[in-house]
Amino acid sequence: MKIDTLFKIIFFTFCLNSIAQDLPFGTELDLSQEPSNQIRNTLFIDNQLKGKSLVLLGEMNHGDGTTFKIKTSIIKYLHENLDFNFLVLENSVFNCDRFWQLLQDNEDAQSIAEDHVFKFWSQIEETKELYKYLSEQEKKGKPLKLLGIDCQFSGKENSKTFVDIVGEILGEDETSSIKFQQFAFELELIGPWLTALPQDKHQISRDKFLSLLSYYKDEVAKRVHEKSKDIWALYFENIKILLQIKWPEKEDNIDIIAARDTQMFANLKYHLENNSVNSKFIVWAASSHILRNWNSLDAEVNNKETLGEYIHKNYPTKSYAIGFTAHKGRTINVINKEIIDLVKTKRNSLEWYLRKKNSNALFIDLKEFEKHHQLSQYKTKILNMNITSKWSHNFDAVIYINEMQPSTINWD
Repeated sequence: MKIDTLFKIIFFTFCLNSIAQDLPFGTELDLSQEPSNQIRNTLFIDNQLKGKSLVLLGEMNHGDGTTFKIKTSIIKYLHENLDFNFLVLENSVFNCDRFWQLLQDNEDAQSIAEDHVFKFWSQIEETKELYKYLSEQEKKGKPLKLLGIDCQFSGKENSKTFVDIVGEILGEDETSSIKFQQFAFELELIGPWLTALPQDKHQISRDKFLSLLSYYKDEVAKRVHEKSKDIWALYFENIKILLQIKWPEKEDNIDIIAARDTQMFANLKYHLENNSVNSKFIVWAASSHILRNWNSLDAEVNNKETLGEYIHKNYPTKSYAIGFTAHKGRTINVINKEIIDLVKTKRNSLEWYLRKKNSNALFIDLKEFEKHHQLSQYKTKILNMNITSKWSHNFDAVIYINEMQPSTINWD
């Protein structure tokens, strides 16, 4: 081989390895490092998040194992270096509050999470580090407090814990009554995630359940401490929304996804308004929820306002939304545990450009990426399918993963 040819090969290889180190529109994540050391160019990320107190972290699919590892590293960085002190999950408001109460008396954060957090975020290998970290930081006196925003119950305990605690508040005379037993039965019937409601098993009518829901809301309010009245009112309001989703009537004419997003924002707003003005929040949810400007997508979708749209309208200068995507790899369907190949990367898509950077993972500012490549409309797989948009109108940044690995599930 000629010397000049060998030199060109060496020089070309050096350039490929150097591209990711000096991106005009992003920075590299080093997945070989411990989570807290994975972010290389911290100055780039610090500059993007300057003045932000609400960072939204999405995911293509609930079975994206690599995404969860990277989200954990970003969460650690935000907590340790930028003073973010709340982690908000697309998870039950009540069950997350219960998780936090139990964590303060128990170091086994993993088992508490399995009881109170959706299984695709708690019963997998890729999030064990996250729950370990939450426990460690709480014990050190620098807590990263877990909060929830979903109207659905979650975890193995689901609605059972809610029934038990309401029973403790009301006392034996009330809980031994037939009406409380009916209330508890119906609540545990509508509680389970993503399950069809067995209509033939109801003991009472929907109107009767609504009446009992209102009654017990008032009874609990009479008995709890003044400081707890608002949060208990919120718990009951979420059950009312859950009822409309799981046990609707024709006149409700409810869009399930829109109803959830609207209530998730109401729950998030409650958290924002009931904590210190200096608090900073990380929101962990599906990208389809934190996306804004849904109508800009070149896809057959319904006109709707998402959680991300509400956040952007109400906190435009304080929020920063990050989507996740991957060039290749696999994810897992958390309903049937089937391993699924990601859709193929399209030419001139975001993934097509970034795959050339020879990096396992990149943090990309979308406005700068579009400016650098002179792009107006382009495809990306942020929503787990190839969709065209000017994506800086939907997210502020994206985490690009070269090869996605599916979650390692630990449930039967």
